Amino acid sequence: MKKYIAFLTALLVAEGALAQQSPVEFHASGQAVMTRIKAAGEHFSPTLFQFKADAQLTEGFFDGVGLQGVIGVPISDDKENNLTVDIKQQSAAYVTFTSPNSEPDDLKFVLFVGYASTELESHLSTLDLKVKDKYAGTSYGFSLQQRMFANKPVYLTLDCARYYKKSDMKIDGCGLGATYAF
Repeated sequence: MKKYIAFLTALLVAEGALAQQSPVEFHASGQAVMTRIKAAGEHFSPTLFQFKADAQLTEGFFDGVGLQGVIGVPISDDKENNLTVDIKQQSAAYVTFTSPNSEPDDLKFVLFVGYASTELESHLSTLDLKVKDKYAGTSYGFSLQQRMFANKPVYLTLDCARYYKKSDMKIDGCGLGATYAF
């Protein structure tokens, strides 16, 4: 966990170095995420809670471009046919793209692309067999953000992402939460 916190801090410091040329807006958010894991024809839907932090430039040539770090922790597992699947941890780093012309009260549309890592634990109860696997690679998605209260920097957020996809393995997720803009 310490390495993820250090990673998020490094992302924010790197973004801050860019801020000397342009103003930066910081965001922190939390959201409940329903995942959809498809593996070898089976479907599982464990849930996560994700913590996100990001920094976004608000002026100049890179207006609307930002960096985001994500850490996910398990809420619940899912079971099908004596096989239980649990997400033990998840982390991601993204470059974000927000429309530079959006006003604070507008519905914001954010695209993000980067790298995600998801650690799964599978438990087959009939054989008392546990297996841990890590799936990492290119990740992408979108976020919709709407201000909840007039003149308050609190946003309702809906995110959908593809965390991993290779041949017969796919990990997707959609989350609903709140974001605070500093």
